Amino acid sequence: AGLVQLLLEAKADPDEGGELGWTPVHVAIHSHQNVILKMLKEHKADCQAPLTGTSGMTPVEVAIKTDNIEAVEMLLDDETVPLNGHLPQGITLLHLVCRQQNVPMMYLLYEYGGDPNAVSKQESASILYDAVASQA
Repeated sequence: AGLVQLLLEAKADPDEGGELGWTPVHVAIHSHQNVILKMLKEHKADCQAPLTGTSGMTPVEVAIKTDNIEAVEMLLDDETVPLNGHLPQGITLLHLVCRQQNVPMMYLLYEYGGDPNAVSKQESASILYDAVASQA
């Protein structure tokens, strides 16, 4: 973390990415380096930038997919993550978590105001429907 802090203090661009459009924020979240994520946030890194390419995953999606609950909480604390908005796939974060059957993450999103009655755009699926279908 010391090297990252040094570079950030030297005004390195916290949003300058690398391979496949991954930014330092995406990499920190994916590898559960939450101390570095905190540093990047303190230096105004874009914590909503989607990956370039086919997936277009946002940092919060990466955090959910890698079960980095601490990073999800850090991102939600900003109130800049659209908790009930639809992702490019037409689902909400609650749908994503539900499809992964991640109960602790579901509790967290619900505590932050996730809408349990949200409906996906393409399938018109409720979160409850996804919960039942993901266990079938």
